[in-house]
Amino acid sequence: MNAITEKPSTLQQEITRLNDELRPATPEEIGDMMAWLVKCGFCFPESLDPANAKSAYRFALEGQPKAAISRLAQKLARGKIEKFTTFLPTPAQMAKLVDGEVGHYRDRLRTMREDAARAAETETPKAAPFGKVWGAWRMALLLAGPTVTVEAEDFRAKIRAAFDVLGRTSLSAAQRYVTARGIGIGEDGTLVFPEDFEIRERQRRQAAYGFPEVNRLHEAAEKRKFLAADMRWRALGDCMEPVPVGSDMWKAWEAWHSAQNMPFVPDPENQRVVFFPKGGPEAIASFEAALRDIGNAGAAA
Repeated sequence: MNAITEKPSTLQQEITRLNDELRPATPEEIGDMMAWLVKCGFCFPESLDPANAKSAYRFALEGQPKAAISRLAQKLARGKIEKFTTFLPTPAQMAKLVDGEVGHYRDRLRTMREDAARAAETETPKAAPFGKVWGAWRMALLLAGPTVTVEAEDFRAKIRAAFDVLGRTSLSAAQRYVTARGIGIGEDGTLVFPEDFEIRERQRRQAAYGFPEVNRLHEAAEKRKFLAADMRWRALGDCMEPVPVGSDMWKAWEAWHSAQNMPFVPDPENQRVVFFPKGGPEAIASFEAALRDIGNAGAAA
């Protein structure tokens, strides 16, 4: 299979950017991030004197990368770490958690360096995550339709069982689990399902599990892996345009994916743009025509 990429230097640029993100945070930056978490509603641990708390965190996090501290702060603010929802981790706990985030960045950096070394050895270029080729490949797979069909089953029983299991360890996690699926909780603790629950749940599962090859592209993009791609997707590069994350066009594409029961792109984190077919969802017919012109046969890569 012929492999493609958008720019030979893209991978090296990503490595350079990631190296920059691993620079140590200044004491002021650490203090600012801790102050931001307090503004988000967190309290310092009871074992800390509030007057000296920021200094304790500055000392514990000295030399740690700003990006790793920021990533952890975002997780805490979004409630992604259930153990810490009211009180902040102690300085020692914070340092340990940041170490885990540093590992995330170093793993990505190591993976990209290995990809760069292999590309240099074999002269095999790669398609950049969230880029033109990646976007064209992904859209072709989506338009080819789901390859796994989700069969009808007793979804309510599955949800109840999962709710009960989660509730034994974390009531808040159990509540978030059902709320995310539009399910209420009655005064007596029983689950209140919407009338169209079965239809919506099957659609949700179809989007989540019906496109395994698209999910593979998504997972690679999250890890910033550069995948080899068929030459057909390069030919569709001119049909793609950059869409700023969070823009009106981004929201239009998100709504289109939802209406089609298709998985939307994963969180691009600090990626500013993601490539989609030109003209937005209303012009998807133009992309489909271009897809037919290159002799697409089921969008299999």
